[in-house]
Amino acid sequence: MMPLLPRKVVTTGTPRSVSLGMKPRVLLKDGDVVEPGVDGLGKPRQIVTASDA
Repeated sequence: MMPLLPRKVVTTGTPRSVSLGMKPRVLLKDGDVVEPGVDGLGKPRQIVTASDA
């Protein structure tokens, strides 16, 4: 356990097979831009890059 303090961001990710129920199935690809945001907190910008891993 740890205290949840102001300005702390808790990320939990997404369950593994969440995209399986989507029709058509949508996956991120190289070059996609993801901008999640919360009012009053800002909007971080992430650009997806392909990996050989």
